[in-house]
Amino acid sequence: MGVVFSGNFAKSVPPSASVAGFSTPRARALNALSFYILWQDTSGDIQMSWMDDTSGWKGPSVISTAFDGVGNGTAIACLTPSSWYTSSVRDGWIGSRSKSS
Repeated sequence: MGVVFSGNFAKSVPPSASVAGFSTPRARALNALSFYILWQDTSGDIQMSWMDDTSGWKGPSVISTAFDGVGNGTAIACLTPSSWYTSSVRDGWIGSRSKSS
């Protein structure tokens, strides 16, 4: 089964933009994934475009809270604990860095 990407982003991604992406299983579609692309626009805002159904790409939408003050050219990455239907997140996993006292 192949992945079909339809449509274009509503806003162009700058050639020098930091870009990251991830996928997750779709809630109501067996054997289908939703795709999310994060990218930095020329003003430094982190944008998100996504495809979570067969209608094509949606967004972009500015992700403001988590990335306020990020400088242009900052490397970004997306980490997901699981992208498979048969896996689950185990208790005790820490999804962010923590500082010990």
